Amino acid sequence: MPGRSFEGSDHRSFRLSDEILRDSVELLDPFWRDAAEMGLSPTEAALGYAASVPGVSTVIPGIRTPEQAEQNAAAVVEGSERVRALVEAMPADASERIVALMHERG
Repeated sequence: MPGRSFEGSDHRSFRLSDEILRDSVELLDPFWRDAAEMGLSPTEAALGYAASVPGVSTVIPGIRTPEQAEQNAAAVVEGSERVRALVEAMPADASERIVALMHERG
């Protein structure tokens, strides 16, 4: 969320500026709404979205428990198929703009 700050040692402190966060939230708001209406969990939507971006071959989510590992694996496999329709319904340049914002900060 815009206005959030991260410790200086956290890589997000220089990668996720308020501008990037604000623009990403704005671009993804319809996606989150549609994903919830489809019954996708936030994890399924997020991992499915990441896995559906052209050029992304691997998604490495945080995992703290064996249950999370199983849920995340299912989210990537099953979520990416269900999310693909949502991504295709997004404005043509939305994903490209989000990826470009992230590349801008390395």
